[in-house]
Amino acid sequence: MLARADVHLQLLLALLSVLMGSGFAPQTSVSATSANVTIDDTYGDEFNGAQIAYSPEDSVSSWNLGVAVYVFCTVPTLSGFDSAGVGSSDMSFFVDGTEVGQYAQAPNADGFYSYNVPVFVMEGLSAGQHQLTIVNGRAGGFKSVMFLDYIKYTPIDRLD
Repeated sequence: MLARADVHLQLLLALLSVLMGSGFAPQTSVSATSANVTIDDTYGDEFNGAQIAYSPEDSVSSWNLGVAVYVFCTVPTLSGFDSAGVGSSDMSFFVDGTEVGQYAQAPNADGFYSYNVPVFVMEGLSAGQHQLTIVNGRAGGFKSVMFLDYIKYTPIDRLD
């Protein structure tokens, strides 16, 4: 897990198409299924080995994502870090350069962390090359922390 304020988090992923049996046996029954793939913040993509790249704002990356993406974080719920709002979570999510979501959580009084919090969910993506950028914090806003747990995505239907 890594906390970084006011820095773009670039996620570099590569998805390999898996095709088995397509067109080789015309009378064979083939079914398509989707299965989520996990991208761990430390170990990367379990499907193809791609790693998450933490990069500065001017960095660009792309990948073939699939049809859905889910971002999970550990969210601090500790109160009273300081008057500047340290301990808040404030993230913006961009797909292909367009802001498509936000997540904001002010610390509360329970004094714990919430784990495996889905901070971003996007389903119904077109199959093809996509770029996901997560921006932690805002210029002139409260200090923000981001503890990335993992990302899951649903690749383009794989044939069984």
